Amino acid sequence: MSDGSDGAIVRIGADLHLALDLDRLSLRTSDSGGPLRTLHEIMHRPGADIGIVQADALESLVLENPSTTAPRHLRFVARIYDRQVHVVAREPITDIRQLSASKVNIDEPGSGSHVTARLVFQKLAIEPVFTTYPTQNALDRLRSGEIDAAFIVAPSPAPDLLGFEADGFHFLNVPWDGEAMKSYSRAELRESDYPTLIRGGENVQTISVGVVVAVYNWPKRSRGYRKLVRFVRSFYSRLEQLQQPGHHFDWKDVDVSGQEHGWERFHFEEVPRRPGLPLSHEPTAPLSAGRADKA
Repeated sequence: MSDGSDGAIVRIGADLHLALDLDRLSLRTSDSGGPLRTLHEIMHRPGADIGIVQADALESLVLENPSTTAPRHLRFVARIYDRQVHVVAREPITDIRQLSASKVNIDEPGSGSHVTARLVFQKLAIEPVFTTYPTQNALDRLRSGEIDAAFIVAPSPAPDLLGFEADGFHFLNVPWDGEAMKSYSRAELRESDYPTLIRGGENVQTISVGVVVAVYNWPKRSRGYRKLVRFVRSFYSRLEQLQQPGHHFDWKDVDVSGQEHGWERFHFEEVPRRPGLPLSHEPTAPLSAGRADKA
């Protein structure tokens, strides 16, 4: 499962399909429609055992429902890449705190931008008037003066912003607080990526959110657990190969050892293979063991 919000997801899926096929693992990708939906599908949908999802989706889920069992049922394998926060505003607005009571677009409900925007503005104690137009529609409304800013979460450089006519608009700095923003990291938007929106040689300070490989926390000794171990073992063993030139996605920034706020890493005990049987010749079966094991 994935939230399908940027082209990186498609490229990751294509690379993983080819690499893991060498170990006789077959992946079928599916678009969930947003990060919160991705987590829900992993926890409840038969056949949806793995997801590529923004890491802050779990924090959002817990804040929305403190009694949720999601942290018990979800684990992560690795951080794949980062999405940067872009806040585009009219030039009279020079500080993100000026957006209180202003109209700020945060994309459609359930989208990655929507999830992150609500969390970030809450942490910054800023209360805009949110609008929820699709990104391109929002940029048109920003040009017309109907809204004051647009909040976009995407890998930099964001394609939607590369073609944005920037006269009268600029990026706002997004402050990072290490205590309040544990789900995020410091980041920069560079003039070389956005020459029409960043001028004067000064990069814009912002934050980024990691995109992780999330998995269902199958009970040990279950059929689903054994199959998930096969996936994770294959992923680790093929990562160096994926980092070589010639793949659709740039795998060099994958982090298999770092921590993600609110998440526990998937640790596994090696599942013994038959003596003399290499990984690529293990018996194959669908990865999911079905809803019955998701309890």
